Amino acid sequence: MFHQASFASVTADVPDNVAAVALDEGPRLLTTLVAVENNTITMERPREMVNDDVTDAVTLAQFRPLRRGVDPSMGVLHRAHAAPVTTGARG
Repeated sequence: MFHQASFASVTADVPDNVAAVALDEGPRLLTTLVAVENNTITMERPREMVNDDVTDAVTLAQFRPLRRGVDPSMGVLHRAHAAPVTTGARG
């Protein structure tokens, strides 16, 4: 959890979560979890990747909890399990 903005442009996003996700395919990524309250983040919960189109040229991979009733093999770009990363200064 970051409690201090690293750039002025992200001040509104503080506190911001940062998580290490392990893709089912093997690689691990540092990312942001979306569609979840920071105080409810748990480890080893199934996640799915969603794209955040920041600009026409930049897209970020973010992860949200796997939606109930969705067949994980259909339409999910990547499945992952997240473990929160405790990093950053408390402000």
